[in-house]
Amino acid sequence: MKTIISVPPVIYPISLVSAKFHLRLAADEYSAAAYTAEDNLLTGIIAAATGYAESFTRRPLITTTFISYLDAWMAEVLLPFPPLQSVEAFSYTDSDGVSTLFTNYTIDLPGSRVMINEIPPAALREVNPIAITYKAGYGDTEESVPGPIKQAILLLIGHYYQNREAVVIGISADNLPQAVDALLWPYREIRW
Repeated sequence: MKTIISVPPVIYPISLVSAKFHLRLAADEYSAAAYTAEDNLLTGIIAAATGYAESFTRRPLITTTFISYLDAWMAEVLLPFPPLQSVEAFSYTDSDGVSTLFTNYTIDLPGSRVMINEIPPAALREVNPIAITYKAGYGDTEESVPGPIKQAILLLIGHYYQNREAVVIGISADNLPQAVDALLWPYREIRW
């Protein structure tokens, strides 16, 4: 199965204002909302920390639209990148190149599965003939992301902000990723 992002999230699970408060760069709401020269740097750090959390957990944190392509029919399709919110479209393309919307399936939201009730008789084209478009993630807002995941991202933001180089000389090392991984581990998607 090949899966691509069709519509990326429009926000990060940690806002710029939240990151500024965490880094103690703002004394109050006004100063946190005010533009600073480091906002571009902080935005990049938020993106990097979010990317780590999503990669480690194998989950989108904010609502993301994916398209998964299959080469053949299966009785059950386990969609990657839970939590599944909805299936937006399910289609197949036959060997003549005609695309048809498929509706004979059942969705298991908690299991991030789609069960095929009846396989259509059409012969499929050879490459990526079946497309399932779906939304996944915890929700559309910063508040919808579980607290431990946000805390792990904030720890990474602080670490990346203080340590802007790959190697720091003359400072004793502390294993920050272990604390981050401990916060993220319960949310890691493991499929057998």
